[in-house]
Amino acid sequence: MQDTLSQEAARENEIQDTMSGAQQRQAFAQNVTPRARKVVGPRSGRVPGGAAEEDEPELPTTPSQQGLEEQDGPRRGVLFSSPSKRPPRAKDPIKQSPLRPKAPPVQEASSTQNIEDGPSEIEAGKREKQPSPDPEVEKRKQEKARLQREVAELEAQVSRCIEEIVKEQQRDPGRALGPADSLDLQDFIMEVSGLSSEAKDPRLVSNLLCSFLPFSTFAIPPPRPKQEEKPVPSHRPVELRDPLPYLEMFTSFKFSTRLSLPRGKVFPSSNRVHQKHTIDIVGPQKLLTAQMSVIIDALANEIIDMNIMRLSSWAERELGTFLRKRAADKDLSGASWAIESYWNIAQKRAQHWRRCETTFAHLLAGQTDEDAENVRPQARKDAKISRKDLNRHLGRDSLVLQDKHVLLKLNWRIGFDWTGEAESEVTIEPAFPSAWTEADYAKTFSKVPETFASLLQSRGAFEATRVMTALLFAQ
Repeated sequence: MQDTLSQEAARENEIQDTMSGAQQRQAFAQNVTPRARKVVGPRSGRVPGGAAEEDEPELPTTPSQQGLEEQDGPRRGVLFSSPSKRPPRAKDPIKQSPLRPKAPPVQEASSTQNIEDGPSEIEAGKREKQPSPDPEVEKRKQEKARLQREVAELEAQVSRCIEEIVKEQQRDPGRALGPADSLDLQDFIMEVSGLSSEAKDPRLVSNLLCSFLPFSTFAIPPPRPKQEEKPVPSHRPVELRDPLPYLEMFTSFKFSTRLSLPRGKVFPSSNRVHQKHTIDIVGPQKLLTAQMSVIIDALANEIIDMNIMRLSSWAERELGTFLRKRAADKDLSGASWAIESYWNIAQKRAQHWRRCETTFAHLLAGQTDEDAENVRPQARKDAKISRKDLNRHLGRDSLVLQDKHVLLKLNWRIGFDWTGEAESEVTIEPAFPSAWTEADYAKTFSKVPETFASLLQSRGAFEATRVMTALLFAQ
């Protein structure tokens, strides 16, 4: 009796252990994909005696057993003769077909983290540690990126402009641009000037379809109103159709030009076109005249040769020397300015000599006392001088005043600086009797030129001459 009770208790314990193990394996198998079994239909033949045991429901396998069964399981697509017996285990691992897509790996949930509980504390701490971007810094980065793109576009446009300029310089003068190149260049110029950014209104589909119909009329777009183009401020001279009348407003000379071709080439090896300009310069009352010949290169606008062909005789000694030096240097502007400035000073000098002759007529060489009484003692500054008297004194550079004891020579010479500006040099040379100079222990007579120079700076040429004449001459 006791043996029977002990056996029943042992059986109950085994059943409880079996059920508890089955529950654990069942809970573990919920997170594991069950292995697919191959169903084999019944076959004709004898059923072995162990078939009843295999028909019973099998308990879920452990993970270790499942791994071994997956390795040693039967190959797919192979049928066996007996449905009751298991196939022999394969020694080699099963290789999955490359055409069959791989099943995604099963992610096992961690025992310390639940998916529904949200992110872990470590990830939350990392997110809290990352600082939020500053909107001002992001705005500056975007502005910097935009400026860099604009700089890159401008550099590309500058390089394209340089390439077009080099192509234009290397292109032959008689060769024209092709239609494609011309349109491409026009589009590039419009793009640089900002005209291509203006969006054009697209044509309607009905208009495009009507253009294929016979006798279709094309709408003529209205002309754009012309906008007055304002000149760009510049320091350069204003371009005029005939600038000569405007230039003659600042000079008393008249200029005329005759254009011709030179008789022989100046440079035989040159193939350029040369022009010869003969320039006639006429002063007031034709008292000063000059003629220059200039040969220029019409394409390069460069002076090749320059000559002074004619000049008034009275100006040959002072002005002619300087003009020929400028012509050797091919300095046309310097030569022209020298003529204008020399005429202004030569005219003032001639008027000075005329006033000195009228005022100090009794001190002129060759005049007697009777002739001096018949000459007017004074001459007004604003008195007009005749052309004859002006022509007589234009080339004069010295005047001598003297009496029985003293001689005074007045010198007025005209020179030029490197720009062609005329400069005056007025001096005096006194001469006294030897008895006067021997008795002059204080060297007073030697200071006469210095005194005249100081009076010249303060009072002018005529007043300085009048003061010195009153000090040195008795009358």
